[in-house]
Amino acid sequence: MNKNLIERFFKGDYTEEDQKQVYNWLLSRNMEHEANALLKKHWESVNKSETLTDTDLEAIYRRIMNEVAEAQVIRLLDTDVKKLGSAHKTKTTWTSFLKYAAIVVCAFGLGYYAYYQNQNAGSSSSLGKEATYIEKVTARGQKSHIILKDGSKIVLNSDSKITYDKNFGISNRDIELSGEAFFEVAKNETIPFNVTAKNTITSAIGTSFNISAFIDDSSTAISLATGKVKVVSKGNGNVSDSEVFLDPGKQYLVDGDNRGAIIRDFNKEMVLSWKENVLHFNNTEMTDLISKLERWYNVEFVVLNPQRMTNVRGTGNFKNESLDNVLRVLSYSLQFDYQLKEDKVTISF
Repeated sequence: MNKNLIERFFKGDYTEEDQKQVYNWLLSRNMEHEANALLKKHWESVNKSETLTDTDLEAIYRRIMNEVAEAQVIRLLDTDVKKLGSAHKTKTTWTSFLKYAAIVVCAFGLGYYAYYQNQNAGSSSSLGKEATYIEKVTARGQKSHIILKDGSKIVLNSDSKITYDKNFGISNRDIELSGEAFFEVAKNETIPFNVTAKNTITSAIGTSFNISAFIDDSSTAISLATGKVKVVSKGNGNVSDSEVFLDPGKQYLVDGDNRGAIIRDFNKEMVLSWKENVLHFNNTEMTDLISKLERWYNVEFVVLNPQRMTNVRGTGNFKNESLDNVLRVLSYSLQFDYQLKEDKVTISF
């Protein structure tokens, strides 16, 4: 087997004919050692801080064989490979088939190992008193890309957290979000994908959307990029629950107490640019601008004369810029002085 073809396959860069060749190669009983070596090499190339040991690999195999392989992999394999699996009835052959099928699953979603690593890290949560849950957290100044067990992808912004239980993708696809994240939802008409964020629940089958729901923000924004979603705003006090459906390019904005909500068009560059490391401000109030900079650069702001920034608003785009460069540009247009010292920024108008 051409090693370049295998490398392309693990990276997701392959044709249908390439896919057939790799499937048949993976099912060859004398290829286990080489397949394992290539899988480990690719894993370590994209996850430099984590080493995929033999023990880890076997643990992934067991997990996938029990929960994923038969239901997911056989559906993905072509007709010839299915026949190969059904033609051999011995226990040894079937076990071998499932083991190589597990490698195929790993190639489709290398985030599965990270998922497995976190299976035993958790206790009770609002998802269920006895449920073991998984948390993914990004600190200030960091972002992370997550592949879930069902194939859905999440980009998690800085100072954000998602929580889901160990049965995600099996009996439910329920997630709790604090902060901001962009979701690319794998299609599954049987199990809806539900995201609870502050006082909203966003439900989808297969679509992509952004949710911004930081605790210190006064509002929650659900912005739909593709497909369609249903958003339920939970009532508070005398306010009843409300339900709306969004079309692509529409944003649902609801205040913290669900006492006011609107549906409006949104600027994709402004809302989604954070995924590409672009800071975007568009007539942004100074308090919101400071909050975003604090999360983005993991710093603390001190404003010496806050009464003077009441009506101050900023506009600008900054891609992969240092904090000092951003502050220098903003200080010219917004007329403030600043001092940057380690992780503290002092400004005065």
